Amino acid sequence: MTFRSGFHSQGAPAAAHRAVASLLAWVLTALLRLQWVSWRRRIEGAERLRSLDCAGRRPLVVFWHGKYAAIFPFFKGEDACVFTSRSFRGSVIAGICSRFGYRAVFLPERSGAGALELMRRSLQASAAGAVAVDGPLGPRHVAKAGPVLLASELGFVLLPVSTVARRRMVLRKRWDFMEVPLPFTRVALVVGEALKIPSGLRREDFGPWISRLEQALAMVERRAEALVAPDFDVKGSEGAGGLRS
Repeated sequence: MTFRSGFHSQGAPAAAHRAVASLLAWVLTALLRLQWVSWRRRIEGAERLRSLDCAGRRPLVVFWHGKYAAIFPFFKGEDACVFTSRSFRGSVIAGICSRFGYRAVFLPERSGAGALELMRRSLQASAAGAVAVDGPLGPRHVAKAGPVLLASELGFVLLPVSTVARRRMVLRKRWDFMEVPLPFTRVALVVGEALKIPSGLRREDFGPWISRLEQALAMVERRAEALVAPDFDVKGSEGAGGLRS
């Protein structure tokens, strides 16, 4: 996989909001990097991403919206376009993306044909992509059909990932119950088995694949929970590096 960085401003919100959002993104990125240094990290399944690279298959990394805070530093530097909403919140997320080396593509907050076409064009020109499958506004842990459709059309494979921290702050007033790992805690990232969506999948056949996607995300989350449990033996498995270390 080749690496690129930069900020993709397609459909970006007004300049005044972007200035404030950029400052907030800088602050949040700095805090995430400080936390990253303090975390005791466990990564499982990184070889699955490397095997896709070797096979020339393009991954579309999929995850639950409430998990993205910890995912950012684990995948830093990857050549991936990350989809976010055309809003102030989306501008903050885009700013964090650019500082970790990703490209952000703004989508309308409400899903529709326009958003899908933007995703299609962006992924066609990308080595990898990443999307919260229950975003941008939920319902929580209910996957949308878009990633399955795009993977079928464009030849991407869906790569489910999840992170769990032993000690974390859960923002329960948000629809996604966003999880923010606390400093000096154990944090696990699990990369699951790739889902290879058949080419030319008919819309009436999406349902079983959406269910498989939700099951795969539930599985990697349970595994990540196990890896940070107090009684789990992690001797020789923790390190200071990221996904490519």
